[in-house]
Amino acid sequence: MKSWKFWLGVAVSAACVYWAFSDVDPARFAEAVLTANYWVIAPVSVFIGVILYVRAFRWKYLIAHVKQIPTYPLWLATCIGFAVNNLLPARIGELARSYALSKTQQVPFAATFATVVVERLWDGLSIFLVLIIAFAAWEFPAFEEVVGVSQSHVLWGTALTFSAVLAFVVFLRVKSEFTLRVIGFFLRPLPEKARAAVLSAMRTLIQGFGQSKRPADVAAVVFLSFFLWAISLLAAWAIVASYGIFLSVQQILLVMFAAVFAIMVPASPGYIGTYHVLTKKALVYCGLPPEQALAVATMIHLANYVPQTLLGLFALWREDIAFSEIRKVRAKEG
Repeated sequence: MKSWKFWLGVAVSAACVYWAFSDVDPARFAEAVLTANYWVIAPVSVFIGVILYVRAFRWKYLIAHVKQIPTYPLWLATCIGFAVNNLLPARIGELARSYALSKTQQVPFAATFATVVVERLWDGLSIFLVLIIAFAAWEFPAFEEVVGVSQSHVLWGTALTFSAVLAFVVFLRVKSEFTLRVIGFFLRPLPEKARAAVLSAMRTLIQGFGQSKRPADVAAVVFLSFFLWAISLLAAWAIVASYGIFLSVQQILLVMFAAVFAIMVPASPGYIGTYHVLTKKALVYCGLPPEQALAVATMIHLANYVPQTLLGLFALWREDIAFSEIRKVRAKEG
C-alpha cells in the first residue's frame, strides 16, 4: 500500500497539471508542440548526459577523502539517482546513487551519502548566489505585480539567507562539536526523536565535509558548480530557440529559477505538473502565449526526463542493481 506522501505527491501533480492547462486551448497546445525544430532538441537531449558527467566529475572532488574513484562509476551512480527520482516516489534518488556507488566501489554507504548531502549543499549555495547576481544585475519588469513582493526585498532576503547559510556551514565545519551543542540546546523543546534526527543530519553533513582543503580543489568545485548552471542554461535556451524564440540571459535565468523551484515542490515522480506550471508561468512572463509557453515547458521537461531516465536504466543494468534493492535501502534508511 502506498504511503500518504505518495498520494499527496499525486494530488499536487494532478492539481498543477489542471492549473497548467486551465487557460490553454488543447488544439493550439498540440500545434505548438509540433512546431519545434527537433533537429535542435535531439542534440540537447544527448547533451544532458554531458551535464550528468560534469556532476560526476565534481562529485569526484567531494568524495576523494573517502576513496579515489574514477569518474565513470560516479557518472553511472549519478545517472541512477536521477532516473530513480524520475521513476520512483519519495525522492529517493540520493539514497539510490549512494547505494549504487557503495555497492560497486566498496565504500561505506554513510560516508558516500554524506558527500551527496554536501554536493546538494553546493547546488543550493550556487543557486542562491546566481539569484543574488541576477536580481542585482537586472531589473525584472512588473516583478512586484507578478510575485507580490518587490525585487529589492527578494534580493536582500536572498542575500541574507545566503550569508546565514554560508556562515552556518563554515562554523559547522570549523567548530563542529560546539555548533552541535548549540543546535542541541535550541532543539530541546522538540521531541527526542525529532531532535535526534536533526542532529544526525548535521553529523552527516559534517562527515561529508572531509573534502580537500586545498584552494585548487575548492576552486574546482566552485567552478564546476557554476559551469553546471551555465551549460544547463545553454541547454534550456537552445530548446526555447528550437521554437524560433530567442530569450535574453535575464529571461532564460528566470525560466531556470522557475524550474529549480518546481523541483523542490513535493509531487509525483519526475516532477510532473509542478515543473510544467511554474516553467510555463515564467515563459508567459517572458511574453509567450499560454499554449506556446506550456509546449516549451513540456519540451524542456522531456528533453531532461527522457535521457536522464534512459541513462539511469542503462546504469542500473550495467551495475546489476534492481529497483527492489533500492526500495529496501529506502525502507532501511528512511
